[in-house]
Amino acid sequence: MARSVANCVTLLGHGNDDVNPGPDCWAPSEREGGLVRRQMKTHSAYTESAWQRDEAQRLSGRRLTCPDCGSDQRYAPSAGTHPDGSPRHYRACKVCGFWQEADGTPAYRVWQSAHDCRRELGPAETFTCEYCNQDVSTNSHPCGKYLRPDEDGYDCGTCGDFQGIETSTPFLLTGSGD
Repeated sequence: MARSVANCVTLLGHGNDDVNPGPDCWAPSEREGGLVRRQMKTHSAYTESAWQRDEAQRLSGRRLTCPDCGSDQRYAPSAGTHPDGSPRHYRACKVCGFWQEADGTPAYRVWQSAHDCRRELGPAETFTCEYCNQDVSTNSHPCGKYLRPDEDGYDCGTCGDFQGIETSTPFLLTGSGD
């Protein structure tokens, strides 16, 4: 059963500690292939005005650092759309998996799925992968997606296979775990 990320106070990470996440947080170690649960330090609320400030700094060329792991690599404010089409603003670190919506809800740790994505291509055929944004001209490429703690996996739109928890790969850094 999927649970609300906003109610989740302990979230996904990779490590050796098995911390009790409480009743409102998906417990990944209960799943086959079990990811390990980790406590994330408390972060201040992230708002739309804070996102606007961070985005202006990013556009000016300033490198921002992840508030969870401290890395300035692959961390930035990001934008997308919610399933209903409304704009979605958040900050994300692809080094430790720290994610936080710009709506005042608590931060959470995503998990990353990685697989060898295969798709038969004709001669001189290419396409842009919708998940990794790579321009692909071969029948196979490394691919992945970042998923929220309440997601069990996804159907890859390129190869058509379901990518579940068994495709989870560790982040470069584990992030906070107090």
